[in-house]
Amino acid sequence: MTQKLAIIDQSIRHAGGHHLEYALRVAEAADAAGFTPVLGVNHKFDDAKDIDYEAHGSFKYTFWENLEEVSRVAEVIRLAGKMRESAGKSIKRFMDARYFRFLFSSPGLDYQRANEIAGLRDPLVRIFASDMAQRPSSALRLRLWRATMWGLAATRRVFSRLGSAWSRMPRAIRTPVRWLGRLVSLALRVVRKLLLLAAKLVFAAFALPFVILASPVLFARSHRSTLRRDMKSFIRKAKLREGDIVFVPTLGETEMLAIADLCAQSKRARGLRWRLLFRRNIYSGRPNSYGQQNNRVEVRRLRLSFNRLQKRLKGLDFGFFTDTEALTEQYNMPGIFPFHTATIPVSKELAAPSDWTAWIPEPVVAGYFGDARDEKGYPLLAEMMDHLHSDLVGPGRLKLLAQSNFNLPGGEPGSAEARLALSAQTPESHELVYGPFKSDEYADVFRRADILLIPYHQDNYAARSSGVFAEALALGRPTVVTRGTWMAMTLEHYRQAYLERVAMQFPQIPAFRYDTGRKAKFALRHIHAGGEATYGDVGRLNDVTGRTHLHFRARFRRESPKHHIVVTYEFFDASELPVGSVQETLWVKQVSVQALTPIPAGVESVKISLRTLDQGSSLLPDQIEVVAHKLGPDIVCGFAGRIVAPTAYDLAEGVREITDNYAAYRDAAEAIAPAWRSQFSAERLVEEITGEPSDFDSPESDAAAIVDELYPLPIGAQRFAAMRAGTAGDTRPRKGAGSRTRAVK
Repeated sequence: MTQKLAIIDQSIRHAGGHHLEYALRVAEAADAAGFTPVLGVNHKFDDAKDIDYEAHGSFKYTFWENLEEVSRVAEVIRLAGKMRESAGKSIKRFMDARYFRFLFSSPGLDYQRANEIAGLRDPLVRIFASDMAQRPSSALRLRLWRATMWGLAATRRVFSRLGSAWSRMPRAIRTPVRWLGRLVSLALRVVRKLLLLAAKLVFAAFALPFVILASPVLFARSHRSTLRRDMKSFIRKAKLREGDIVFVPTLGETEMLAIADLCAQSKRARGLRWRLLFRRNIYSGRPNSYGQQNNRVEVRRLRLSFNRLQKRLKGLDFGFFTDTEALTEQYNMPGIFPFHTATIPVSKELAAPSDWTAWIPEPVVAGYFGDARDEKGYPLLAEMMDHLHSDLVGPGRLKLLAQSNFNLPGGEPGSAEARLALSAQTPESHELVYGPFKSDEYADVFRRADILLIPYHQDNYAARSSGVFAEALALGRPTVVTRGTWMAMTLEHYRQAYLERVAMQFPQIPAFRYDTGRKAKFALRHIHAGGEATYGDVGRLNDVTGRTHLHFRARFRRESPKHHIVVTYEFFDASELPVGSVQETLWVKQVSVQALTPIPAGVESVKISLRTLDQGSSLLPDQIEVVAHKLGPDIVCGFAGRIVAPTAYDLAEGVREITDNYAAYRDAAEAIAPAWRSQFSAERLVEEITGEPSDFDSPESDAAAIVDELYPLPIGAQRFAAMRAGTAGDTRPRKGAGSRTRAVK
């Protein structure tokens, strides 16, 4: 009998959407590999006839509904903790107030004076009781206080000596007394239980009407127990046998504990090979902030869940995966289960080579895909279009294509407002499409986009993946991504390799330079980020008229992959009026990082500031260099995409840069697409989950080779680069660049 591969995604409700598309891609690859695919979907899924594989609608709640229940529980725990803390502070304040009121009362004054006298006949007694004291005390009360204090101290000494004597007594005497004490304690506990039972019976008589009315809520089945029951039902319907594989591509705490409960109760479930893929982040932000989040309720609950899972899964066949290296690092931090990085599957329709022949579309279509959600940057789109209206949208050079269906009824507040604002704009400037789409529909709409907008939340997606970004890389489309995210760090490899290559042909004696040298150590010593970001002024460049680009380079003593630096340029005209500002964010993955930024027209001077991206991080560069250059039109500021700050203005600037230099960015995106097509395949994912997990080989490791092929240097420059790198060898231009080879002028 053919081995089965079951794919469980309880969020599949309709014949469309990325949950079903993901499952179908895996099912098709599993079928080609010789497995029999079976899908486990939501009970509301009624389009099983539209798919070619066996499907069972066994699941009541979606992943998002389970996540919402966990979030509610976490919020209740967090609120209870705040209430407990607040109650503790209130009790302490009350006790402190009572204590201070006592100290300043007449008995309290007597107590303090009694602490100062040495004995009942101390002369201080007469002094405190005479008119010499500001508030005379009674000599009798002072002596009574002193006698009470002495009696308490004597009692403590007596009990201490009795305890010491008891420990020295023979065991034959101590054992019967100890057993007698235990019997008395047990009798007292029995009496206490009987009294509590009587109290509960009395209370139950009054609470019975309330219990009857509230029983649907009080005794409702939890999502976890419901999911365990649904999984057991699916295993029975799918007729899974020992050795079959169960792949769960979207799960959280509820799903994980439900699987553990099921394996503890069902022998059939224990015989299956479970493969779990976690795609939600544990920590928010980048690695240097992980330690500050360990006390969060969600992190502590997940650690406890992993510990419980470990106890119940001993000896069973389980595999744990994430889909980015950064997320794998997060899940390996508890050290409970070994996690591996799995491939992101891209549909074959989007992974097919394109027919790009260096033509520039008119208009250029900027596409946003996925649900219209606040954390995915949908609220930025309307304001972005306003910034681009004068030079791109109005003249018909740019059009927005945005998927605008909500993930919740009515949508999230920011996204709902943004969709109304987009709908009010001119029809020629935008097109709103509504999913979920089927495979062929989604591929057709996606291919219409010339630029992909991925303005996701910079902290939530610091480690999480983006299927849209993976599809853009495989299809060969330029992207605009938010700084500090997994998408930005992927593009940063290519940008640094590209700038390292083209910077070799910049003018060697620039007209304007700000080089801090060793002073850079002091320039950034106190720079940090947090609530209100503190900027460090690096310097100012004056009289940059006629210059087109700013080239920034920072050198560090060692690489620091946990850190990002943000360079802020503030532009001023000849009258010292602000023209605008722009930010460049660099990942300190290597000892030397650089950025290239266009200078807007009419700028006379530039103020340069520097800070770190994350709260609590600090950096110490050895050198900072900023140069104003006049470069040719073939020089662009990025490679295959732009990395921008999470604002509508910066998003608009990224779109403008790519639109004005579309051929160069599209050439770069097409150059890296073949490597990502082979990486993002469902066949590779099936091999990983059905065989032994292997090390993840990220295609951006070949960034330098791809840049060398696309931007070959002249012979002299190649020899200079080889001497600079300390390498020898053939310096002839690479072959095979084809029509996409671009010369640097």
